[in-house]
Amino acid sequence: MSQIDSNPGRINPFRGSTSVQLEGFDDTTTVGNDSPRARIHIPGGPWPDLREHLGDYFESAENGRVRGRVMALVGGYGLGKSHIAEKLISTVRERGSSQPIWVIGQPFTDMGSVYRNRIMHPRDDFNARAELERAVTDYHSDVVADLLDRDESGLLQGDQERDYVRGLRERRIDPQKIAQTYDLDQELIQRRLREHLKGVTDHRAFATALALLLRRPFNSDVWDWLSGERPAQSLRDRGITGAIDGIQMTFDALAVFSFVYGQVKKPYVLVLDDFEKVYSWRRKERMLFINAFEMLVNCYVNEGGLLVFCIQPDSWGKLPPSLHERVSPFWLNNWNARRTEELISAYVSGPAPRADAPAPETPFAPFTRPAVGEVAVISDGVPRRALRICESAWNTALGPRGEPAPIDRRTVHRAVRADYETRSTEEVYSLLDKALTEEQWGRAAGPEGLNESVVGSHGHAPYWVRVADTSWIAIVPVGSVLGDDDVEAIRRVTDTVRDVFRSTHCEVLIVVNGQVSRTMRDRVTAVTDTVPLAVGERRFARDLTLGVAKLADRLRTSSRDAQLERVRDRLDTITAQQSDIMRRLDSVEVGIARHQHASAVRTDRTPELPLPDTVQPYFTAAFAGVDRLLDGSGEPPPDLGVDGTGMAAPGGRPHRMDFSARRMELLGTAAHARNLVKAFQRSLADWWRTVGGAEGGPIDREQQQSLFVICRSFEISIEVLPPLSTTGSPGEGPGGPFRTGSWEEPAVPYDSDPGALLSALAGDVLRSTRAAVRSRLPRSP
Repeated sequence: MSQIDSNPGRINPFRGSTSVQLEGFDDTTTVGNDSPRARIHIPGGPWPDLREHLGDYFESAENGRVRGRVMALVGGYGLGKSHIAEKLISTVRERGSSQPIWVIGQPFTDMGSVYRNRIMHPRDDFNARAELERAVTDYHSDVVADLLDRDESGLLQGDQERDYVRGLRERRIDPQKIAQTYDLDQELIQRRLREHLKGVTDHRAFATALALLLRRPFNSDVWDWLSGERPAQSLRDRGITGAIDGIQMTFDALAVFSFVYGQVKKPYVLVLDDFEKVYSWRRKERMLFINAFEMLVNCYVNEGGLLVFCIQPDSWGKLPPSLHERVSPFWLNNWNARRTEELISAYVSGPAPRADAPAPETPFAPFTRPAVGEVAVISDGVPRRALRICESAWNTALGPRGEPAPIDRRTVHRAVRADYETRSTEEVYSLLDKALTEEQWGRAAGPEGLNESVVGSHGHAPYWVRVADTSWIAIVPVGSVLGDDDVEAIRRVTDTVRDVFRSTHCEVLIVVNGQVSRTMRDRVTAVTDTVPLAVGERRFARDLTLGVAKLADRLRTSSRDAQLERVRDRLDTITAQQSDIMRRLDSVEVGIARHQHASAVRTDRTPELPLPDTVQPYFTAAFAGVDRLLDGSGEPPPDLGVDGTGMAAPGGRPHRMDFSARRMELLGTAAHARNLVKAFQRSLADWWRTVGGAEGGPIDREQQQSLFVICRSFEISIEVLPPLSTTGSPGEGPGGPFRTGSWEEPAVPYDSDPGALLSALAGDVLRSTRAAVRSRLPRSP
């Protein structure tokens, strides 16, 4: 036995499993030396509902009341739309070959070529040709019967006419013989046929062709023209000048076939795959195709046909609302882990075992269960992607004898990296350059202070985009993100970049040169606050430029927000300061109000202000003298009619106390005098603080003049007050005449007369203050 026979190896069961071709050989057809392989089908998804609709359609056709319907398989790439469409085609063909079925693998702008070379015409099938000719014969019978009913020939009489009409209606008489026998006008027949077809197509050519189809001299020429060839001379002489070509004529021909088969209550099926390719065409061809397709949908619904097409979700949303009303969508969703496991098991184990056969413990061997779960996660539940990963993992695990070793999670990861990471780092940077340069985003050198070698130890060096002087976007290319270690590496890259910047001045965008599942995409987003992009995605360039623009807007917004935050902090500080000042002012105002309210009975003294030690006693004495008047010292207390215990005399009654005008005048004058003394003290304290207090130096002329103004203003204000002495005569002021030289002389001794105290206060304060200023100067040696 040869080495090959003894170790034949095991063929990769996933080889070529991701491709479904609707046209061409059936899967069971043997091609070359390979044995045929049946299509693997996993139950679930929309197929049960679709099969039920398919059964209802053919059941209604068998009962003679066929109802047309149009169905759409809607789903993303790799979810099995073509697989289900192929399953539907196989199911239709298993019912027999009598019903016509047309399959269009994908739409083309040159639909005439598709019609001529890739669609099976009735001429290619003897039974279909006979059915079409029989339907056309029925049309002719109806048209001729209508002509006889109207007796437009004038050749028939009553009974004979009714027999012919009944025979034509019952399909017992050949309409061509009646037309030739009575020389009926062929133009009338064509006109009536055009009236039948006017709801299907606006072209006269089809009505003329169907009118000539049953006439032997034209039969072959008509079939050639219906098959897409150029019209023969006999047809050109009768108005058919061009071949069936272009989008509109192709759909018109399919609509005519639909109308013909619908008239004989015969089911017919049209399957169209990859409808979304239409949206990559130019607008003119795209609108022409969609309008013609909408007319075809209406024809299939009205005439009893079955039309199925496959389309992407975004393209489905772009279809006109009128199509949405007539089409029943079947949505394909991502597979769960259980269905993915069943898919892998079906490919590994081959055809399903007999019902009485025991199920294997590990039907997916050599895959381990963790490896199968990893395939389900990495593939995001997309069966085509799962099969591709399994094929690569099988080849990666092959040993020298052709048998695969056990396939674990690490093997799956190696296979994914080898299969998806097909671009070099230089190519990735080139793609970034091309996409960003077109949108006027230039590549910048790395910012100062960032050691790119640190970033490079975790991954590739960032691609820097500078947004402003202090704002950057770091686009970091990485390999496939498959596990925790990959996410942790991205975290280190992000932390390294952000250590140099504050988070509001830098954004990190991860570009994956390989595979990233939906689960890992969410984890990377949580780390970087940005959604990673995969280089292999179809719209990578558009998503990249859009993402960079949005990150730039985010940085600008963050910068504005930071500035606004600083402004808010400053405003909050100013507001707090203002609130504190207002609180203090409110406290002062409340204190003043309380002082004024209790000034007649106050016992406290004004707190001392920062003044020279030799000056402060004069103010203390002045306040004490004025307060004695306010306290009423020397006069009997007010009598309220009660004794010291607070009890009234027996039989005592309330009585009114008397207040003299002199007493009221004295209290008012004393209160005003006290305010003047207080203002004098406060102004003098401000002046003393301005000139430097006890630590100051000599004062200038202007400061001396200010001191004089303060003291003299107080004195001339006191002079105009009514007398404060209880023994003075009315009208005599408390101060007496102003003596210019008296301020430089020692003051007279203070007595108990408040008027004397106030009249001498200004001079004494001026003298003492000047002395205090002179005492601050250093003494001469």
